[in-house]
Amino acid sequence: MPAVEIRGLEPAAGCLLASQLLHSFQLHLDPTQASAVVERITQRTDGVPFYMAAVAQRLAQYPDTVTPHTVDSVVRQLLTADSDPWEMEHFRSRLPVYYRSAVSDANGRHLIQLLRSLALDHYLVSSVDKTYSFRFPLIRSWWQIAQGLES
Repeated sequence: MPAVEIRGLEPAAGCLLASQLLHSFQLHLDPTQASAVVERITQRTDGVPFYMAAVAQRLAQYPDTVTPHTVDSVVRQLLTADSDPWEMEHFRSRLPVYYRSAVSDANGRHLIQLLRSLALDHYLVSSVDKTYSFRFPLIRSWWQIAQGLES
């Protein structure tokens, strides 16, 4: 079976979904900030509908007017919640299971294979010069928080 590229929605489609979610949850939005809130939800969730819906649902619990800053606060709360509502720990806990040999013996050859495997598993993406970065900034943010690397 050919590999499938996993991505979030394109920005326009993400903004449309975010707008519909906000409307369905009847959020209190300042009309002058509505488009900024929609764009922030799309950007902070990488356009992934699951995360977008979770953010909108959490925002619906706020009695005050929702702003882009409120979106940032909600995303941070969801990334750091002890209950792990987005099951982000999955991204760390499965590494030893799926990549045990590469993780335990991380010399140059094994490290390159590990990076390739992580890219094929949609953790990372590589550029043409073979520099690797997280595929989704949301996962990178969680990883930095979870590993205590956030500055």
